[in-house]
Amino acid sequence: MWWILLVGGWNGSKADSSPILWRDIRVVDARGDQGIHDVWIQDGRIAGLNPSNWPDTVEIRDGTGLTLTPGLIDSHVHITQHPGATWLADIEDHETNWHRQYLRSYLAWGVTTVVDPGITASDARTIQALSAQYGGPDIQLIGPLVGPKHGYPSAIYSELEGVEDPDDLAALLASYKGLDSRGMKVTMEDGPMMAIWPLFDDPMRHHIQAVAQENGLPIYIHAMDAANTRAALDMNPHGLVHAPQTGTRRLVRAIRDSGTYVMTTADIVGGIEWLGDETFWSDPHVQQAVPGPQLEHLAVPDVEDKMWEEGIGLYLPDLSERGTRRWTRWAKKIAPSRIEKAVQLIGDLHQAGVPLVIGTDAGGSPVVPWLVHGPSMDMEVTLLERAGLSPLAILTAATWTPAQMLGMEHELGTIEVGKRADLLVIDGDPLSDASTLLRPQWVIRAGDCRTPQEWMTGAESF
Repeated sequence: MWWILLVGGWNGSKADSSPILWRDIRVVDARGDQGIHDVWIQDGRIAGLNPSNWPDTVEIRDGTGLTLTPGLIDSHVHITQHPGATWLADIEDHETNWHRQYLRSYLAWGVTTVVDPGITASDARTIQALSAQYGGPDIQLIGPLVGPKHGYPSAIYSELEGVEDPDDLAALLASYKGLDSRGMKVTMEDGPMMAIWPLFDDPMRHHIQAVAQENGLPIYIHAMDAANTRAALDMNPHGLVHAPQTGTRRLVRAIRDSGTYVMTTADIVGGIEWLGDETFWSDPHVQQAVPGPQLEHLAVPDVEDKMWEEGIGLYLPDLSERGTRRWTRWAKKIAPSRIEKAVQLIGDLHQAGVPLVIGTDAGGSPVVPWLVHGPSMDMEVTLLERAGLSPLAILTAATWTPAQMLGMEHELGTIEVGKRADLLVIDGDPLSDASTLLRPQWVIRAGDCRTPQEWMTGAESF
């Protein structure tokens, strides 16, 4: 029945940001439990805490027993990309509707801001227009994405053209003119299984650094193994868009000493544990979020085998059929230890005091079907709990720390007068159970308050 959600559609011009006063609601943010307050929301902002008077037009709601938190920020998504795209037919026929569903799904899962660190300027303009028209999270950009010619990501995504020289970089920057980008993303990825792609040489890296500085664009770097992460630190990045999946505590200390932010993206590897989990994929909250053709691939028994075969064919394209089978067996054998190591490293980074921000990499691989838009946050939170992060640490990594990373702490991240009314109303205690953040009773986006179901179906606000 997924397709019913896409008929008609919600028009952003109908958004209802009528003033609301939540009476006697518990306020929780990265600073902890802030106690019981009356919270006045008007014109898309937090207009007052414990106001002594308010306009007659304010709708008063009883917040007794409920908790108000900041809306969540998923700091690494690829909002225009389709999970498991390699298996999906006729994508162009569904693309606009699926994009609209992705946008609503984030809101239904409590995510009021997403950060896309790998999108063309054209796609960025298109998806931002869709979000404004049909409703969706605030979309922040880290771009342009700068990768080597014939390297990553252009070797996988033809629309993300590689950079060969300073002229290419200048042209790429020009394409982003008029977009309010929060930084520049640079790739240092030679291959997820073995080195098959070129990397930038030192002169080009130095040029990229200089250009980024000239344009006031903090550098964010894609690097996933220990060697490339160490090299990435030499570029003084503002952020790493992935936590390293290999490395020692020496690397952890180097990351800590660099002061860089780190996006967690644990579900890139750990999300495989959700494949074939019929209980998860049959959950109504999940089913309303994921387009039917994508959902069909996620609970079938042989989906893992198909994924490994497709992935190895993509990342090691010159293998024979026999070689592909051999690599598939090897990949499946080492997957559990790879997950354990990746989760452990995130825990070590947290213990070392590295500023972590939650990112899921949703949509980020054409052969990874579980990186769905919205529910991937559930996987990420579960894996971060396994890494040893407390519920407060998870809330902080999904609100205040990314707001600081983006230079938006004046707008987002805590519940304070004047900040944007991107908020969650929760029936539960997010300081004892982080999963309550992903099952909000109401999601407030720029003052517009709806239930998750209403965000998905396009029902009018209250």
